[in-house]
Amino acid sequence: MIAKTIARYGRLDILVNNAATYSGTALLDTSAEQWDHVLRVNLTGMFNGCKRAIRQMLTQERATKCGRLINLGSQHGIISTRGDSPYGVSKPERSI
Repeated sequence: MIAKTIARYGRLDILVNNAATYSGTALLDTSAEQWDHVLRVNLTGMFNGCKRAIRQMLTQERATKCGRLINLGSQHGIISTRGDSPYGVSKPERSI
């Protein structure tokens, strides 16, 4: 995604992490596989996107370097519901 953006526009100025998935299961009903899948998409995906975006942003001209990362959280990171325990853990309301 980032390589295609650079090829088309020549630079990267913003990355919005908005992808997420959920298991739809309560904690006691969540399998290890469901837990891992949600964390891979919601946390590891955000980590990899930020890391790659920052690498690109640091290569851009200093005079025009202006990069922004926006990582969306969820109210379920503060108040979890019974049916999405892994999602609530993975979507805290805080910035990095």
